[in-house]
Amino acid sequence: MLGCLAYTLYFLATKLRRSKRFERLQVSYVFLGIFLAVVGGTITNLLIPVLFHSSRFSPYGPVFSLLMVGLIAHSIVRYRLMDIRLVIRRGATYLLSVALVAAAFVVLAWAASSLFASRPQELPIGAQLVFALLVALMFPALKAHIQNLMDRYFFRETHDYQKTLREITRAL
Repeated sequence: MLGCLAYTLYFLATKLRRSKRFERLQVSYVFLGIFLAVVGGTITNLLIPVLFHSSRFSPYGPVFSLLMVGLIAHSIVRYRLMDIRLVIRRGATYLLSVALVAAAFVVLAWAASSLFASRPQELPIGAQLVFALLVALMFPALKAHIQNLMDRYFFRETHDYQKTLREITRAL
């Protein structure tokens, strides 16, 4: 584990030396976050217990990982380490789509069991499978519709990839 962490720090340090300006800021926050997490965690969870035969400081080890997450999040937000809009857009789209499809399945199963079953909890397995198939068939169309709505609401500008490709081709 220490070897992997040392290699990660070496790799980031090499990238930090080679990078310029904006990328240097991005890499420096990632490097600092990982470095603090590795050093702090190693000291509190490995060195102190080995040298002083006390694990009194072990609960403080995970605090350094929170520091790492905070520094990397800062780099993502402040220095656009990655396109967070893409992550939010896809994650929110899938979350909302799954929630709506699950709700549709529950409503269909509840309505069918209250109409056709002798007791509301007893719905034949065949009916459940049919409802699951209907909901699975609804999912792609529902996801595309939700994606379209979220793009219009949250990300007002739309990307015209063909236009961008033409502009890049002309520039080259």
